[in-house]
Amino acid sequence: MVGSFLDTLVRFFHQHGPALLACWLCSTFAFWWLGGFAPKVHMNPPERARRTLQVAGPWTKTEVAKHDQEKDVWIIVKDKDDGVTKVYDVTDYVDFHPGGDAILRNAGGDATEGFYGPQHPPTTRDLLREYYIGPLKT
Repeated sequence: MVGSFLDTLVRFFHQHGPALLACWLCSTFAFWWLGGFAPKVHMNPPERARRTLQVAGPWTKTEVAKHDQEKDVWIIVKDKDDGVTKVYDVTDYVDFHPGGDAILRNAGGDATEGFYGPQHPPTTRDLLREYYIGPLKT
């Protein structure tokens, strides 16, 4: 009984193996590309990590530049929808950024180019709104 099952299994994979392997490879790649089982911390940081930020400002570039440390991170991003340059306090998000310390490259400065890079999904814009603290003074 076991022998006939194994013979059937071997014949099946001998005939259909290449196509099944191709399907498996494609589906595995698609699964990885779409995020797989990776935790979605960048999409939904824990509530305890979120602060209620007070919108203030407008902020100057000099004021923003003072917030360039890992424990105090402000960034500037020009909104593509309304053209307004905005300031965000992302200090509480640094530990949850899936790109690790890459978020610190523009700490205290303009992060517009990096923010709109291909590595960020469109939902990142929704997440950033939570950290808005005011417009940049021009």
